[in-house]
Amino acid sequence: MEDSDETSQYDYQSGSSNSNDQTNNIISDQVPKPSRLNGFIAVGFKTTAQIDLGNIQQETVILQEEIERCLEKKKELYDQANRAKDLRIKQFYIAEAQNFDRRAREYSSNVNDLIESANFTSNTVDLHSMNVTSALKLLRKKLDAVDRPLNMRTGRSGKKLTVITGYGKSSNGLSKLKPAVIQWLKQCGYECVALHF
Repeated sequence: MEDSDETSQYDYQSGSSNSNDQTNNIISDQVPKPSRLNGFIAVGFKTTAQIDLGNIQQETVILQEEIERCLEKKKELYDQANRAKDLRIKQFYIAEAQNFDRRAREYSSNVNDLIESANFTSNTVDLHSMNVTSALKLLRKKLDAVDRPLNMRTGRSGKKLTVITGYGKSSNGLSKLKPAVIQWLKQCGYECVALHF
């Protein structure tokens, strides 16, 4: 495990301020300091969800490795197809490459489903290993679950949601998720504070 792994974590506040709401201090009162889980820095939980999230993160790391393996194999097969002189051999390599591409998409879908299923037990959402589209869908669902009904959203609520995006390890260190999450939250009128670990 390398110490260079870092995670970007965000606190998001929605709508109006309600000083009588005891959940306003949920981040500072209930969420312990970050702890390492298999190369990821993740916010710990005081519920049994900690074990589930840890197991799911392990599974997503394995699936992410499979995705990378499938994409490498797909590239190799397309290269072989480009070098092939015989049309039937070329078609064979292309079909095999398409199978590896399909497999990579299935693994990616499984990663997204696993992460989504683990993220409805607290006011923290961990988007590691998710693609941008799936992460934004999950974030919208999570915000709808912790925020007030639409017709009651006037002003600040004071509730916070901690969102963990990662630093972009699966995209060669260039985070696609972090800027997309920040942009989407601002477009939707949420406040966000970026924290870097």
